Formats: sequence, structure tokens, C-alpha cells
Amino acid sequence: MDPQSTSGRPAYLWWLLPVLVLAGGLLLTTLIAPRSQAPVQALTQDLSRAHHDQLSRALVERAADVLIAARSITSPGTAASTDTDAFKRQAVSLLGEFPEVAGVELLTLVSHDQRAMVERQLSEQAGQFIRFARWTGTRDTEPAEPADRYLVIRQGVFQPETGPGVSGLGLVATSVPHWRDALRRARRENRPTATTVTELQRNGGEQRALRVFIPFQDEGKPEEDRHLLALVIRPDHWLERQLDGLHDTRWQVEVHDISQHARQPLATLPSATPPATDTPATRSTLTLANRQWMLSTRPADAWLGSLRQQALWPAWLVGLAVTLMAASLTAWACWQLMAHKRLLYRRTRRARRLGQQLDNTRVEKTSCTTPCRRATAGPGT
Repeated sequence: MDPQSTSGRPAYLWWLLPVLVLAGGLLLTTLIAPRSQAPVQALTQDLSRAHHDQLSRALVERAADVLIAARSITSPGTAASTDTDAFKRQAVSLLGEFPEVAGVELLTLVSHDQRAMVERQLSEQAGQFIRFARWTGTRDTEPAEPADRYLVIRQGVFQPETGPGVSGLGLVATSVPHWRDALRRARRENRPTATTVTELQRNGGEQRALRVFIPFQDEGKPEEDRHLLALVIRPDHWLERQLDGLHDTRWQVEVHDISQHARQPLATLPSATPPATDTPATRSTLTLANRQWMLSTRPADAWLGSLRQQALWPAWLVGLAVTLMAASLTAWACWQLMAHKRLLYRRTRRARRLGQQLDNTRVEKTSCTTPCRRATAGPGT
């Protein structure tokens, strides 16, 4: 028998066993390790939902508070042109309490007979020549056509970083096509309504914002003569200020206007790194006046990747450690088995050799004993 084989098998076949154990362990680790992502995914969803709910509550509560505070400005007499200082004081107080609001405007009904006087007042207020104008969607303004009455932006108070806010003064609100429905519903239903984002480039100013119209009326005037207070909201500024101190850069926050069915978000608070594309966003709806918005939060890819790695590496390390231990034990067992087989082989061979020697000795002894016996017996035996 070949001393390098055991049980008739070549020795290298025994060394294939630990190699197979090693390969099988690596295969099982490869298959099982990704399952460690399930707890990570559940943890991410729980953290995302908790953070999302916190942001959603803050936005809803803050939006309700600003509407309540705005109604305090819509007291009888606020719309009177002689009460400019009172309006400004109240507006400044509102803007100080709610820095997420870019500005406050007052829209009043002006008859055609009052047009020249009001245009003069607006020019004095803005320090430049202002006429009633209609929105064209371009930088060029066009004078408003004569009408019995005009719903005009009469006053405006804005945050210091926003600028003087003169871009809306003198604008006939009903000339903006995508404001008309909100204006009509606000005055007819006597409840706040909101518009889509509008760009105004007039009177040397530029503004991109949406407006929330809040109707009110002076004492002694019919309901159809309702004036309006407009909260000017710049979506990015609004979202940033609303969530100041709450936004965590591990998530990207977006707000979409569901009512407008727009694919581009109204506002975005970016995450520290680009958001993960393989994880669904956490979503909920918000209501601002009569418009439905959708709040979306999505975890950052780098943060999510770090969580996955934190779970994946231990799984791989444990799998590799167990695999190496199993392969080592198998190799040790094979080595011990082959060592015992070799020892048994050597002992068996030695025993056979000794047995052969014993047989040879017996044969030699027998061969020597027979002639001696014959010689002793003599010829006559």
C-alpha cells in the first residue's frame, strides 16, 4: 500500500475536504450576510418615520399659528388707506413673530374715480412712479385697463432680507390668471386660499413667491366688498425657517404642491449627501389654506450606506471566522486521520515483515531439523 494514501484514496483527496468546507462557508456567508440588512432597513424606516412626523407636526402647527395671527390684522378699519401706519405696525409684529413669512400685503378695492389718488399715494409710499398695472408674465409692465373697480395691492411690508417689496404695489390682483380662482374663492367662501408660485418683476424689484389670501371686510360694507390680506411666502425660505433647528441633514426634505400636480418640488432642504435612490421616501400630506402639499423625506445615501456597513461587516466577520474555524478543524481532523492511517500502515507493514521473518525462521528450522532426525535414526530405521 502507498504510504501517502489512506484507505486506497490519494492523500490530496483528503485535503480537498477542508477546501470544500472553506468554499461552502464562504458561499453561506455570501448568502446570509445580506440578510443583516433587514434590521437596518426596519431601523431606517422607523427613524425616517419618527423624524418625518416631527417635521410634519411642526409645519402643520406653525401654519395654523400664522393664519390665526394674520387674522388679528384683518380687523375693521385695517383696509382704510388712512390707516397705513397701523397696518405696518401689525405687519412688522407678525413678521417678527413668524420669520418664515416673507411679507404681508394688503389688497383693497379701489373705484375708478379713486385710481389717480391711489396711484399718487403708492408713488409717494414707494418713492417712485407707480401706476395700476396688470400682470403680463414678463419684465415689462402694462397699465391696467380702465374698470369700474380694481382689486389692487395697496400696501406691503416685507422681511429686511427680502427687500422693500415694491414689486407688487399697484398690481391689479385679478390680472394674474393663476390668482383669480384663489381670489374668487376667498371672497365668496370667506376663508383663506393659496396660490401657486408666481414671479413678479416690477418697480425695480423681483419676487418669486406664493400668496395666501385671507378675506375680511370693513364694518358697514357688503360682503362683495371684501378686502384681502396676502401672506407672501417664498417656499425655500419658508421651509428653511419653519424647520430651523429641526431639520437633520441625514434626510432630504421636499415639499410638492399636490394641487398643482407639479413634478418639481416647491421647496427643498438638502441632505448632507445626495439622497438614497433605492429607499422609498416617507410621505404625508399638509394643508395650507385650500391647497394640498406633500411632505417627503428621504435618507442620505452616505448615512444609509454607513448603517448598512455597520451591520454587514460584523456578519461577514462572524461568517469568515466560523468558516476559517470549521476549515481549520476539518484540516486538523484530516491530518490526524492521515497520521493515524500512516502509523497503522507502518505498524501493519512491520507486523507483516516480522511475520514473514518468523515464517522464514520456522521454515529454516524445519529444514534443519528434518536431516538431523534422519541422521539420528540411522540406515536401518
